[in-house]
Amino acid sequence: MKKTITFQRPSQLPTYSRAIVWSFPFLAVDSALLGAPEEENKTLPHQIRVFATFELILSWNFYFVISSEINDRVTQERHDLMKILYEYAKRHIAQKLKNAGSLSTEENLELNTTNTETRRPFNPSRIPDPEGDRFEVSDDQSASSTSTINITAQRDVNIGGDVIGRDKSTNQQSI
Repeated sequence: MKKTITFQRPSQLPTYSRAIVWSFPFLAVDSALLGAPEEENKTLPHQIRVFATFELILSWNFYFVISSEINDRVTQERHDLMKILYEYAKRHIAQKLKNAGSLSTEENLELNTTNTETRRPFNPSRIPDPEGDRFEVSDDQSASSTSTINITAQRDVNIGGDVIGRDKSTNQQSI
């Protein structure tokens, strides 16, 4: 089964720790219900909060966290950081759906210098703004762990060392 995730307007949350916290609210619905009469009733609200420590943010060369200035550069840096945190949020949601098959109403993701790359991991200009961004992800665990291949062959086929063919006397498939 596939889920469609649609993000809403993000917001920076106040915090008293040495971290910046962004909340990324989103809606999740079974993709098969898009456009169906029950879509609205089956669409569930969720939120992921991403915490990033000051140390990590500084390692990514965002210096606005230690500056009291408000100018265009600081505004742009804050926006770029939000987009990077959004990319982490999207990947976290997709991975959780693939691994667990479901999401909690509220998810938390904590990023620091011990669990996250200390070089700036993404180019923010290549990340879309969250509001209105939509993506689809499969939440079917078995789909990612099992592969089915249908093969019609007129002669023997070697797949991973196993020879699959037909016994010509009985016309039965053999392995």
